[in-house]
Amino acid sequence: MSTFEDSKSEPMLDSQLDEDIVSHFSPQQTLTYFNLYLKNAAVVIEGMARDFQYNDIESIRARAHKLKGSSMVVGAIKMREIAAEIEKNAKENGKADAEKFEHLKEQFTQLVSLLKSRYNINFVQ
Repeated sequence: MSTFEDSKSEPMLDSQLDEDIVSHFSPQQTLTYFNLYLKNAAVVIEGMARDFQYNDIESIRARAHKLKGSSMVVGAIKMREIAAEIEKNAKENGKADAEKFEHLKEQFTQLVSLLKSRYNINFVQ
């Protein structure tokens, strides 16, 4: 499986799934598809930031679960992995992992840059 990579050479985007998306959608539909993911992911991340402020472990877990699923659907490998780790830590340990959350936000910023450069997406954080 080939992937687009971030600066640390870790898989960021599943290129096979990306190719499948591009081959099944028109260019405009592809833009809309990725824009919707980015918009929804941004809302989830903003909500998680509030949850971390209030140490609302159940909300953190639920939002991480949602982000894990949507990231899997678009092939955002690292976003899915980090969200899964946050979810697992909240569920199994009852803890909010602020360090992982910071990593998630950094990864999101990198993914936005990648998708902007690849598809000329006009997404503003």
